[in-house]
Amino acid sequence: MSAENVVVFEEVNKVQAQQQLMRMLCMVMGMKPEELAQLGQRICALEKLNTRCDQISRLVNKSCCVGNVQYSQITLDEYSDKSKISLSQIVKDFGNGFVNTFPVNPGSSIRLTHEARPGYLPTHINLSVAMANNGNNYLDLRVQFYVVPNNTSDATLGRPVGNAFEGNDFLEMDGRRIVVPFPTYRNEPIIIGSAERLAATITHRGNVNALLSASLSVQYDNMAFFAGCCANCGRGESCSCSTGASPKQPPALPM
Repeated sequence: MSAENVVVFEEVNKVQAQQQLMRMLCMVMGMKPEELAQLGQRICALEKLNTRCDQISRLVNKSCCVGNVQYSQITLDEYSDKSKISLSQIVKDFGNGFVNTFPVNPGSSIRLTHEARPGYLPTHINLSVAMANNGNNYLDLRVQFYVVPNNTSDATLGRPVGNAFEGNDFLEMDGRRIVVPFPTYRNEPIIIGSAERLAATITHRGNVNALLSASLSVQYDNMAFFAGCCANCGRGESCSCSTGASPKQPPALPM
């Protein structure tokens, strides 16, 4: 038998074996050959659809996360082990009644903010101050937080966050600090998005003892923000920007 005949014989045997297997499979499943063929086509189409869905899901996980849209993973990793933001930048020439540097005399205000960065979820506030003449008239200080879009001028007041605080909300009469929870919106945490910044206005409403200096900072839950971005995608599981399950989605600030 020639080599060509051997190849043909093997191909015939292969086809016959496939046909025999198909008949046995049809018997087991109680289906006709044409029905089984249609099922196979549907399974193949479903596998292709699942592959496509996985690709779309990966894309959505990336695009829905505010941090991943605005910043590279390298930048996000830079903040991965940090949990404190200092509002140490003085916004200069903010407006009438605002000073460009300390001290803040009675009747004046100062505007503080931080550099643009990936979004975060503030949880607590810390404030330390030094008053002239070793004063402890902390009640004369008024602190109001605002959310300010990055794409607007520094003269934008922004959206107020919660009620205004008094200085004695943060400081005992002997100067000991009080850690204050960050305000919530509709009883839910507030996310400061990557396209936003947190700003604060400190106003001296008293008549004596100028505000010589102030150290204002917020503690934040970095993991909660990145888990929250997955909740914004409508997914109840971990995604590219989170290592755990998504918490309840924090609401956006009112328009």
